[in-house]
Amino acid sequence: MLLMLPGCQTGGSASNQTADRAAAAPVRASSPNQGQERPAQSQGSAQTEDVVISDVGAWDHPVKKVFAAHGVKLGKVVLQQSKTYPVFYVDMPPSLSDSNNQGELRRLLADLAQANAYWSFSIADSAGSPRIDVVCDRKRQLVMETAVDGRKKAWTASEEEQRSDEGRDSFAAYVAGASAQTVKLDVRAQGDLDGDGAKEKIVTYQERNYVVKTKGSVYAILGELVDPIAGIEHMNVKFAIQPLTPGKEPYIVVYAENEGEAKGFSVYRLIGGRVGLVKHNYPDATNRGERLLKDVDGDGVYDSVSIFGYDDLQQHVVTVYEPFNGTKPEAWKVAYRNETGSFVYPETAEDVVRNWIEDQISPEYFGSEIGQLASTPQARTFPIEQDLNPNVIHAYGGDNGLSYETLRNEEDLKVIRAAMGEGEGTSVDFTLNRSEGKWRISAISAVQKQN
Repeated sequence: MLLMLPGCQTGGSASNQTADRAAAAPVRASSPNQGQERPAQSQGSAQTEDVVISDVGAWDHPVKKVFAAHGVKLGKVVLQQSKTYPVFYVDMPPSLSDSNNQGELRRLLADLAQANAYWSFSIADSAGSPRIDVVCDRKRQLVMETAVDGRKKAWTASEEEQRSDEGRDSFAAYVAGASAQTVKLDVRAQGDLDGDGAKEKIVTYQERNYVVKTKGSVYAILGELVDPIAGIEHMNVKFAIQPLTPGKEPYIVVYAENEGEAKGFSVYRLIGGRVGLVKHNYPDATNRGERLLKDVDGDGVYDSVSIFGYDDLQQHVVTVYEPFNGTKPEAWKVAYRNETGSFVYPETAEDVVRNWIEDQISPEYFGSEIGQLASTPQARTFPIEQDLNPNVIHAYGGDNGLSYETLRNEEDLKVIRAAMGEGEGTSVDFTLNRSEGKWRISAISAVQKQN
C-alpha cells in the first residue's frame, strides 16, 4: 500500500480545534502493567527508552476511537522521547491508500492530532508503506507539517479550511473571557454530555454551530459541529442532545432537510473532551430521499436508516438499516407501493423477464423474488451484469430501456430475447416454461451481436 500526501485536506469527524485545551492529554501508557511490554532501550540514556504497548485492547486513549472511526486497525504503540512521542503501528484500509482519496487520509491525521492534544506523532503501516510523521504546534493547536519517509510537506489550508478557522477564531474571540451572564448565545439545545451534572449547550454563531460549556462565570468552547454535508443544499432544522442506546449515553443529533425533498442527520459525541462526528447519513448524491435515525428492530439502539424507492414493475421500497454505532451488520426490509402492498407475480412472460432483470439491481434484497421467477440454479444465478447492465437498464425512475423479441412461442414454452434499445451490443435470451399458470425462467444465455 502506498501512502501519499499531496496537499490533502483537514476536516471531518474530529477537526474541532478550540477551547478547553487543557482537558486533552498526549498519548501515554495507561499504567505500568496495562498492555505494556518491557521497555526497549533506545540510543542514548535511560531517559530515552521506548515503551511498547502491544495489548491495545487494554489501553485507553481517545486516539483509539479515531482510528476505529476511520476503519484503521491499531496493532501497537511505541512511546518515544520520554513517552511523549507515539508511533502508531497500524493496518490501513485500501481507501486510505488511494492517491485520489487523500482528503480522507488528511482528515485522519487531523483527527489524531486533536485526540493527541496536538503532540507530534508518527504512523507506520504494518504492510511496509512509507512512515508518516506529523509535526504539531501544541500552543496554537495546529498541524504544521507532515513528512512521508522524511520528505516534508507543508500543511497548507484550503480556502474552505481558512474560512472555517476564521469562523472558529471569530467565535472564540466573541466569548473569550466574557461573562456567561453578559454574553447571550443563540442556544439550540442543551444537555449533560459528560455526566458532570452541568449542561453543555449547542449554540449557533454566524451560521456555524458550536458546543460550549460554562466554567465558573465564563464559557469554554468544546468544539464545532463540523457539517459533513457542507456544500450540499440543506438546512439544519433541529438540534437535540439525546440518548441513542439503552445505556442512556447522550449524543448530539443534528437533523437536516432540503425543502421536503431530502432528510438526513449527523450524530456527534464528546471524544476525549472534544466534539467528534460519529455517524452521518444524508442522500448527498441526489439530495432526494430519506435517511432516518430510529430504532427499527426494537433492540434499544437507534439505527441509521436509508429508504430507497424504485420505479420498477413491483414498485419496491427498500429500507436498509444498521446501528448508528456499527455494533451489528446491515439489515433490510422490502416493501411494495403497488395496490396489494406485496409481491404480485407477473402475468406475461415478458414481464417475468423484466421483473427478473430489475431484481438484479439489488439481488441481495430481492433474492426471494428471483427464486420464484427462475426455476433452475442457472437461471437464478446468471451474471446478467456481464451482458446487460441492470443499473443502466433501470436507473431509479423512468423507462427501463429494454426491447423484447419473441423467438419461440409455444403454448407452454417461450424464448424471449431482451436487448437494450434497438438491440445494439449484446442480447440475452431467456427460455421460459409455463406451469400452473405461471411463466418461469429455466435458462438464460448471452448472444453476441454479429458484425
